[in-house]
Amino acid sequence: MSRITLIIVGLILSVCPLSSYAQDEASGLLDVRTVTVKPNRAAEWESLQLDLNAAREAAGLPGRSFWQVLVGSLDTYYIVTEIEQ
Repeated sequence: MSRITLIIVGLILSVCPLSSYAQDEASGLLDVRTVTVKPNRAAEWESLQLDLNAAREAAGLPGRSFWQVLVGSLDTYYIVTEIEQ
């Protein structure tokens, strides 16, 4: 695992307990997925993910957060979704 991946996961995990204290019904579990997109298709992928996120929220499903790597492999994204128990 790269150093940046570990930093991002550490930041996400450090924020989780804070959100679970603020909301009693929050599970505190996250699903983190790593996606690598072809460089010439990144804009199309981002647009599709924004549309998909809007459709999920309209259907009453929780939205997802997207994080892009800013140093190193710029075509890598992290999709973070809260897991319902």
